Amino acid sequence: MFDSPGAFQQALYRTIILLAAASIMIFCWIFLRISRGDLLLVVLSALSAVRVSALPCSSLQLRGIIGIVSGSAILQYIISVTSHLQLLNLLLPAAASWFILHVMSAGSAYIVLLTGFLSFTAPAGAAAGAARAVDMLFAGAAAWLAILPAGKSNPLPRVPDLGAALPKRRVSIESLMIFAGLFLYKILSMKQGIWIILTIIFICMIRQPGESNIKLVRQRIFSVPLGIMLGGIYSAAVVGLDHRLAYLVPLIAASGFFMLYYRHDFFTFSLFFMFAFTVYADWVNGTLREFNFRQLLAGRSLATVTGALLLLSIEKLSAEFSAAEHGQHEKIS
Repeated sequence: MFDSPGAFQQALYRTIILLAAASIMIFCWIFLRISRGDLLLVVLSALSAVRVSALPCSSLQLRGIIGIVSGSAILQYIISVTSHLQLLNLLLPAAASWFILHVMSAGSAYIVLLTGFLSFTAPAGAAAGAARAVDMLFAGAAAWLAILPAGKSNPLPRVPDLGAALPKRRVSIESLMIFAGLFLYKILSMKQGIWIILTIIFICMIRQPGESNIKLVRQRIFSVPLGIMLGGIYSAAVVGLDHRLAYLVPLIAASGFFMLYYRHDFFTFSLFFMFAFTVYADWVNGTLREFNFRQLLAGRSLATVTGALLLLSIEKLSAEFSAAEHGQHEKIS
């Protein structure tokens, strides 16, 4: 499946599109002095560009980007504006997540959820949320500019649309996961607790029909701390040897995405992504010499394990409930 003649070319094309969109957004962030929340915007532009790149014409691609950007802007604004209202900050994002999963195509919905929930790491408040919503227009423009030059040279198999939404049962299960993850994030008050939710979203996003949840969970649990440790070592090299080593971080992240597109290698993707995220978000985008490596390693790893176990628990309970319901139906029949 992943070794077909055009698989390498298609994976490489997706990776180039991802890098191009991310680079354009980083340029906008630096030279247009876009407000904080830049990582969220880079992720939004890169994933949106890849998501719509297989659509047959630029008008459909633009429409797809507008849908993803609009959903992300609304979700992050809901999170930002309710940041000081604990109950609403739990219930409204969870309800919005259910609605997004219910009405949007599955792949687009996961991008909206990922970028929306990343706003928990960005400045809070109505003004900050409104500013980010405007900045997301730049992210959408970056995504469209990245895919525009390809034209007829696009090697991806063309699809007429972005696909259907998840089945109602999956919407209910994954909405419950997100609600439970949000609840734990709120009550545990972990500094890296947002990774409870992000872990759930990543696994749901990557999983293919019939793929083992346990396999993906195991890969995620082991790749996250390893990626943080390697990222910490690399960050030390950035500070102690040459700051220009930080310029390689986008290529390192892109290598993880390439392996995901080409081999569906979730372990390598998670490893490289967390490596790059550690350097980019926690060092290059912060204060390099005040970085608490042990706290990050312990906090983010614990949050990842919590999110993974929560996902497995809800999947198991839903499977048991479905089996019991099916058995009861057979008895009645």
